[in-house]
Amino acid sequence: MDFGFFGLIDVILLIGALIFIILGFKKGFMKKAISLIGILVIIGFSIVYAGQFAEFLIQNDIIYPSVFDRINGNILDKLATQDIAVDSTCADVLHKVLGVPEFIANLIGSSIKNSSNEPITAANMANSIAVYLSTLAMNVISFFILALGLFIIILILKLIASILRQSKIIRGIDGILGIVLYLTIYSCIVLFVFCLLFVFMNQEWFSSAKEWLTVDMQLDNDNFRVSKFVYEGNIFKNILTLFMGE
Repeated sequence: MDFGFFGLIDVILLIGALIFIILGFKKGFMKKAISLIGILVIIGFSIVYAGQFAEFLIQNDIIYPSVFDRINGNILDKLATQDIAVDSTCADVLHKVLGVPEFIANLIGSSIKNSSNEPITAANMANSIAVYLSTLAMNVISFFILALGLFIIILILKLIASILRQSKIIRGIDGILGIVLYLTIYSCIVLFVFCLLFVFMNQEWFSSAKEWLTVDMQLDNDNFRVSKFVYEGNIFKNILTLFMGE
């Protein structure tokens, strides 16, 4: 088979692979894996358990009283200067008095109900709005508290990994595994970029670049190119084609 000469994109891909190989061996597997897995754990764990942790803080009057008092006080101060109709709803107050965008005000207002599940009017809405917004705020605060705690744990694990890498044997093994990990990451990046190229190729505004890419990647003949192999065998592109068609 005539492999021909490498194209410019081929050279860029090979240089990129070499850089990631060097980075992989230097940085190693453990610290990068801890970082990647850690990000997923931080986001997933914090989202799943933020509500439960917020409930714990609220029930034990931790942080919540000061948050509620501040929000409730601000709402009461604004209501005191406004002429609120008796039949006004929470959405009206949120939008017209507190300046919350109407769509968000309606969304929040529809979630605030009294014991009979009817919309709350001006008579007791200040406290109800404060409770609702304070609970939302506690969920956000809980998320960041959990995320911070997990982040500290991840930093400790990365410190342990750095200590372990002081051993030449472990550093060598970790470096080889790091190369595999970094090349995997690099491959995913390249596949994603080439998937975007596949989408752009059909756009009129991309016609000039398409002509150059077609020549550089030898898409119109049987000559071999690394870039052509990646472009035509791109699993991301194949999945996209499967669901969206040509």
